[in-house]
Amino acid sequence: MPPRKKTTRKDNVLETLSEEDWQPLSQPGLTPDMEHEAGEELSQDKSSGEILSAINNLKKDLKEDFASKFNTVIHSIQSIEGELKQYSGRLTEAEERLGAVEDDASALNKTTKHLRQQVESLEAKMEDLENRSRRSNVRLIGLPENAEGKDACTFLEKWIPEILGAGSFAAPLAIERAHRVPSGRPKPNAPPRALLIKFLNYKDKTKVMLAAYEKGKIHVDKHHIMFFHDVAKETDKKCRAYDGVKTRCRDMGLRYGIQYPSSFRVTHDGSSHLFTSPTDVHTFLEKIQERPRD
Repeated sequence: MPPRKKTTRKDNVLETLSEEDWQPLSQPGLTPDMEHEAGEELSQDKSSGEILSAINNLKKDLKEDFASKFNTVIHSIQSIEGELKQYSGRLTEAEERLGAVEDDASALNKTTKHLRQQVESLEAKMEDLENRSRRSNVRLIGLPENAEGKDACTFLEKWIPEILGAGSFAAPLAIERAHRVPSGRPKPNAPPRALLIKFLNYKDKTKVMLAAYEKGKIHVDKHHIMFFHDVAKETDKKCRAYDGVKTRCRDMGLRYGIQYPSSFRVTHDGSSHLFTSPTDVHTFLEKIQERPRD
């Protein structure tokens, strides 16, 4: 027989202890529920620590990322600020230059206006002087080419009193010179060139123009003869501007005429009206047409 195992008192005590008796030995006085709650608290503390650690790491990462991007933004803003300062300086310089240009333009406008007024005044004086230099001249229209012969002055001194009436001239006319308008000879069927006549005495010129006005229409050998004042080119343009109102006056049966140098005279109901522009004449004629007839 094998030898019997020897048991001690200690072994007998261990054998008599149950599993429930072993558990409380680690933490005396705790119930199972309390141990479970304690375990959960430990687990929660561990999870909270991990979360806090993750949050701190995230904050750190965000801070670093934000700092990096913020520095980039600051750099961009500083760059834009520098450009804005540069543009602001350029804009200020441009405004100053623009102001100087406006001042110069204003001064130039005033100078130009003054010079324009001077030019207009000088042109008016020049036109007046040219008209005065021609005040003894008459422009004869309608006389056939070569009718005056080789001595135009002698021919006209005799011919003018014959067609206008010798009674209008107490003394013989004195013509200083006479010639056709300097241009090429007209074609056979073209109207004859105007004949310029310069009287030695201004009074003779006045008598001729008055006699021609009183005579009315003058025809010599089926040629319509007309006497006009010899005026400057600009004055002639002003006179030609009345061509339209002349037609209206003829249609309305009104007597009209050009008064030297460039005024237009209309006779209506025995009264003479003098105008200095075609617009004024048109306005006057419209008023006449609007008046009720008796």
